[in-house]
Amino acid sequence: MKQKLDGFSLKIIAIAAMTVDHIAAVFFPTELWMRLIGRLTMPIMAFFVAEGYKYTRSVKRYLLRLLIFASISQVPFMVTFKSTNLNIMFTLAIAVLIISIEQSQLQRHLRLLLGLSLLYLSLFCDWAVFGVLYVLVFYRFRNNFKRQAVAFIVTVFVQLFSYALTAIASRDFTFLIEAATIGALPLLSLYNGKKGEGPRYFFYVYYPAHLAVLALLKYIL
Repeated sequence: MKQKLDGFSLKIIAIAAMTVDHIAAVFFPTELWMRLIGRLTMPIMAFFVAEGYKYTRSVKRYLLRLLIFASISQVPFMVTFKSTNLNIMFTLAIAVLIISIEQSQLQRHLRLLLGLSLLYLSLFCDWAVFGVLYVLVFYRFRNNFKRQAVAFIVTVFVQLFSYALTAIASRDFTFLIEAATIGALPLLSLYNGKKGEGPRYFFYVYYPAHLAVLALLKYIL
């Protein structure tokens, strides 16, 4: 299939799917088809965080940008979802930190210790642990999409297995919708390697903005 989607186009698909998912989470929690659409978002975000790390001129600025918008998004996130977790921007920032540590000149055992500590920290974030792992596998196999796809699918199956361990007792099998994240791979396979044209910080701004709108609508309704 001919590659024809640039980065901006794929990110638009991601935020559209995210918006559908978040509307469902707040107002229509039983509409699983909307939540399924939302599963496309995280893999696309993770893929482009890995791409962003690869091409950024300054990892420090990239990380700072993520942390600034993560901080701005936190209150709307907590209000919208009644959650005490940290939002997804913090999850992505942790992934960037782990990659930067792996690329550093620190001793191997120290890199491992810091990486595992940050992975543990992600337990307090949205998409705990696996959101970070998505970014890591996309970055690790960044020069080979087939390997990226295989590593991602393996990660998703590990994720599903870990969720199943707790679901057996509760008999709540809605976690199976996470399998739909694999549906992002055909879209990512169309990536043409180009950034695309669009406002530079559109996606950073959109995340807290749409959460604020949802929080306001929730309050009004």
